[in-house]
Amino acid sequence: MQFQLATPTEIIFGVHALENSIEVIKALGKHALLVTGKHSHRADPLVKMLHANGIAVNRFKVNGEPTIDLIRKGV
Repeated sequence: MQFQLATPTEIIFGVHALENSIEVIKALGKHALLVTGKHSHRADPLVKMLHANGIAVNRFKVNGEPTIDLIRKGV
């Protein structure tokens, strides 16, 4: 069995991680594709923060782990 694992270059976690991540997020651009699962309302605080910082958000709800092909469809 062969597989690949891609990991982010930076992971921000802990108390106030959401608030502390905005500068990193803003450096990535002005549009975000937000991939969520069936409880997409959990991302509402993130969406609110992104909008407040001038970042447009397109939500893409998926069931289970998204594949690369599925994400391409979302883009």
